[in-house]
Amino acid sequence: MLQRYRDKMIKIEEKQTICIDIDCISLKYLIDFYEKNAVTARNTTIFLVYDTDRFVTSVSYRDIANFKEEEELFYFIRYANIYMFDFELNEKNVEKIFRESAYCYYDILAEKPSRSKECHKFYNRNAMLDHSVICETYNELYEILQKKKINVYRVKIPVLSELSKPHEKFNYMLGDKWLTLLDKKEFLLKNLNKITDKSYDEVVRCFPKQGMKEKIGEGKKKIYLVGACIAAGWCHFEDEELAYDLYQEILRRNFDFEIIKVLQTRSIEDSMKRILEYDICQNDIVIFLDDYMSDNELDVKYLYDNYDGDKWLFTDIPIHTTKEGNILLAAELINRIIEPVYLRSEKSNDDVVLHQAERALRFDEEQEIIKYLGKIEKKSNLQTGAIVMNANPFTLGHRYLVETAKNMVDYLYIFVVEEDCSYYTFEDRLKMVKAGVQDMENVSVVPSGKFIISKGTFKNYFEKDYIADEQIDASNDICIFGTYIAPYLGISKRFVAEEPNDSVTRQYNEQMKEILPRYGIDLIEIPRKENNHEIISASTVRKSGKEDAWDKVSEMVPYTTFEVIRNYSVKREITEQPNVVIDKMREYIQNNDKLIVYGIGKNTQKLIGNIEIEDCKKIIFCDKKASENKCVFQGREVISPTELYRGYSDYNILITSHLYCKEIYFDLRHHGINRNKIWCNCWNI
Repeated sequence: MLQRYRDKMIKIEEKQTICIDIDCISLKYLIDFYEKNAVTARNTTIFLVYDTDRFVTSVSYRDIANFKEEEELFYFIRYANIYMFDFELNEKNVEKIFRESAYCYYDILAEKPSRSKECHKFYNRNAMLDHSVICETYNELYEILQKKKINVYRVKIPVLSELSKPHEKFNYMLGDKWLTLLDKKEFLLKNLNKITDKSYDEVVRCFPKQGMKEKIGEGKKKIYLVGACIAAGWCHFEDEELAYDLYQEILRRNFDFEIIKVLQTRSIEDSMKRILEYDICQNDIVIFLDDYMSDNELDVKYLYDNYDGDKWLFTDIPIHTTKEGNILLAAELINRIIEPVYLRSEKSNDDVVLHQAERALRFDEEQEIIKYLGKIEKKSNLQTGAIVMNANPFTLGHRYLVETAKNMVDYLYIFVVEEDCSYYTFEDRLKMVKAGVQDMENVSVVPSGKFIISKGTFKNYFEKDYIADEQIDASNDICIFGTYIAPYLGISKRFVAEEPNDSVTRQYNEQMKEILPRYGIDLIEIPRKENNHEIISASTVRKSGKEDAWDKVSEMVPYTTFEVIRNYSVKREITEQPNVVIDKMREYIQNNDKLIVYGIGKNTQKLIGNIEIEDCKKIIFCDKKASENKCVFQGREVISPTELYRGYSDYNILITSHLYCKEIYFDLRHHGINRNKIWCNCWNI
């Protein structure tokens, strides 16, 4: 996900600043400040630390939330000095600092510090979306799901200023690590019984989790809780979060539901539309929970205003609910939404999937695809077909495919994969295709853009050499083609070559056969062209070229391609040869204990075959696949990334994936893993 939003991870925000001398700052001082001031000061106020007149660093609330001891703050101040650089800060090098600094998580000063200023501009990572954007997105999602006749509800949680009788000030979340400080014991003991049934010792020993389980319970129907902390159970004990209390009530009433939690952190790097990535059935229920809800079906402000118990319904703000607040809210959701839907659903068909394999684009992506399509010439009143090819390089096999397809339609579009991840550059591949079909009429050669076989729509295509014979999911790419591209250009036929060898391409073709007819598009497979009883393929051409077998190459490619590849001298950058990488991975495993290998694909399989049995025994395997189902590798259960973040943050982590290494690295760093604990064969991390 991060890779998809990388261009919007950082933006400049103006923050209130307080100048403080390094000898005056302490964790206690900072905590006391944030306790005495409004909750909003957390996100709006940052301290600028000076050593006499020399600026040292900045400290925000989100920094101290991760500290348990004064020593951690002092270490942060002295070693997180990220501002002493010889270059001007800009978005590009700021992103580099965010990636590489072990202690820089959220904010970087964007201008020279000055004691005279009370406000400074900061580069803010994972910046919050504007209130209006969040409200518009919820309404947009609501309309999309309603049109599918899905049971969808918007539940408005009040903000603090809307409550008629808020409880006394309690400015923290249960995830703030500094609550375990000894000098906070009296403060915590005084208020603990209003927040939780757990004892002080239990709270300190089993501090609320920073991760979450996505699914609770078993059931044929699903309830999707969509929103921020309140929906996801962030910074709660597992047996006190809303989803847990909701499921207990579901069990008591013998309803057939399971609960899926869909986290939205309201930040730019998050997908506010993640709910659209699930298969949602007619009898499922989607509940949006947020205090950013301009339009809604249920406003629960009355729950807070009418409550006369002696416990608190929230900690610092209403959306950070307590156990008592979750119990009240769970009962209301059951009575007002879930039970009525459940009683209606018993009379309807529960097997009709209304959202299967459909992946809607975000609003900004839709604007991009409209601009992309606007650059392509439309052909009206013609039967139109399409071929998508990587052409790495363009061969006589590709030309045969084009000639055959062209004779079956009035007009043919050839989309050349624009993602620059192949042996030959996109520029050269596009040049080869255009030159190879220049004598053909009614054929257009266009770049594929970001929405046809790209890393954003179909990553598996670019990791053929790094995954074993695994099942792939190309539905996102296919549905975007069927929803946006084909209707705009009037494409009714898509042509592919038969694929006897490449498992990824073969599965892609099979899935197109199943999905494209839903959009009124026929998939037509054409047998491969042969040369001397051998199938012509781009991989054979590349192999022959590397072996200087140019006579063989000349028999498989048009002369226009031959001219390009015969003199091709700029090879794609490959940092290290695979055998060198494996050697370095093996050496890393030998030299480190408490070790996690992240990824169980082809690279890891090759690695395991090249290390000693004793070294293999000490490895814990981690993979995203374990997030959805129980996963076993080398006879051992694989942990999920969430389990890694919660219980293995002090382990050394070896990332084996070549294609996903940067994305995994960013994810680990985002969850506070020290960069010195991570090793990967990344390009420039």
